[in-house]
Amino acid sequence: SYDTRVPGSFLFTGPGVSASGTFDPIKTGAGDHRIQYVYTATNTGCKDSAKQNIKVWPLPEARFKIDELRCENNTTKMTSLSVANAGELNQWIWDYGDGSQRDTIQTIDRTEHNYKKWGSYTVSLKVKTNNGCYSEEVTNTIDVHPLPKVAFNLPKACLPEAKAIFVNNSSIADATDTWMTYRWDFNDPINNTGSVSRDGIHTFYSVGPFAVKLTIT
Repeated sequence: SYDTRVPGSFLFTGPGVSASGTFDPIKTGAGDHRIQYVYTATNTGCKDSAKQNIKVWPLPEARFKIDELRCENNTTKMTSLSVANAGELNQWIWDYGDGSQRDTIQTIDRTEHNYKKWGSYTVSLKVKTNNGCYSEEVTNTIDVHPLPKVAFNLPKACLPEAKAIFVNNSSIADATDTWMTYRWDFNDPINNTGSVSRDGIHTFYSVGPFAVKLTIT
């Protein structure tokens, strides 16, 4: 602003200052910059000037990593690796890319999110410093994997030595069943041997019931 009590004209000069007197920090970059103000009286031509430093803060840089375990209906963890460059980070703004509300966190640089459906998502992060500077938004595309659907048939087996074959009918939506591993627990107190084959095979020596469990990874 300038003093209108004395008719005259004013001029701002210095690095990053336009002819209209607007300062552009993009042109100067970060650092301390000297701005000069000159006022000239219309009637007398007398001039007076003042100088003042203006400080331009560097922008923070947003970076983040996502944990490798990314399964639908499970917690996916994300950690910010952002750099303040000046001051301190005090806000992390996450967009999980699934249409949910943006998550603004002001205390910690980590977050987690539960994706209800498997598929590809674009996650983004923007950070803010205590100087009021916001970073550019950075993005990362992640693949959230489907959970296997576990299913198996109950066999008929007869004592005294009941060999049972549990036919595995499990499936997975992205057809990656060749990558799946299996663990059978037959809950048999007499024969506690489990199985890691696709179809469970077990010999029972007593009458049940037995709570047979199949876990797929």
